[in-house]
Amino acid sequence: MKKLTLGLALSAALVGAVRGGDHWPQWRGPALDGTSDSIDLPLSWSEKENVKWKIPLPSWSGSTPAIWGGRIFVSSASPAAPGAEARIVRGSGRKKEGQDLLLLCLSKKDGSELWRSTLAGANCQIGKQNMSTPSPVTDGTMVWWMTGAGILTVLDMEGKAVWKEDLQEKYGKFGLGWGYGASPLLFDGKLIVPVLHGMNTDDPSYLVAFEAKTGKILWRVERPTDAPNESPDAYTTPVPMKVGEQMQIIVGGGDYVTGHDPATGREIWRCGGFNPDGDKFYRQVCTPAVVGEMLFACIKKGPTLACKAGGQGLVTKTNIVWTSKEILFDVPTPVSDGKLLYILSTTVG
Repeated sequence: MKKLTLGLALSAALVGAVRGGDHWPQWRGPALDGTSDSIDLPLSWSEKENVKWKIPLPSWSGSTPAIWGGRIFVSSASPAAPGAEARIVRGSGRKKEGQDLLLLCLSKKDGSELWRSTLAGANCQIGKQNMSTPSPVTDGTMVWWMTGAGILTVLDMEGKAVWKEDLQEKYGKFGLGWGYGASPLLFDGKLIVPVLHGMNTDDPSYLVAFEAKTGKILWRVERPTDAPNESPDAYTTPVPMKVGEQMQIIVGGGDYVTGHDPATGREIWRCGGFNPDGDKFYRQVCTPAVVGEMLFACIKKGPTLACKAGGQGLVTKTNIVWTSKEILFDVPTPVSDGKLLYILSTTVG
């Protein structure tokens, strides 16, 4: 797998050889599960070892690059400029940055910039993130660029705008305590965008699916939750999963994992049990990991649940296979080789 390392406003580095990994089209990669069939990868690297090239980025970002053939797409905030620094909504102490959001198209060969798209004045800082956090998505013909500001811009491979939608203008302000950070899912010709929130709004959470090529809204469904205060907030990305003979879209957040019909968005089933005491501050950052017909998910402070997907309605009592209060993963999403589950276990406060 090619690895593009984003520093805190400093650099990008490309390493490694690939096979099927010529494309890394969206956040969870070509298989949508964080795995790659790349071979002959370096087992170690440093500032100089196994680095082909390195370029400065305009600023820092929490997004993942998307790669297609000879092109790399990566989002960033603009650099800070006197009198034009990004507004700080919550938190402080981060390196100052600019007010604009940027999507860069870089050459995989040498890191040179091929083009950039700019959203003027759309950036702000909220705690540990800015509005460049959602990862871009590509299929080799178009690039879908969602931002924390709620603006979804779609461009062709040369950077020309195809269509654009402002979700906050259309459906209401985002109400997450730490800013919007979910990445969209490109699946079966649809771009599926989650908005799971509640900390700073009474508006319902929802999923919306666009016809990826045209921007036509195919469906929008509310995703209810009984989670209080901050606990409805989620920064997770939907993932596709085969359940029996049916493909479903899996969504984590608001104290539940849910399975949805990709054709209509209709919720088929939901599994709870993540917040047994009803804590008010258990937002979810990590996306559920799909392994076969099993899901592995966790929210802030746990517990971690292993859940068999499927069924109808509320399946908490029937579908949970095991629970762990010792294995916790607050932010990183697990990955699996089909046999073992690899987790970066974190301590949360």
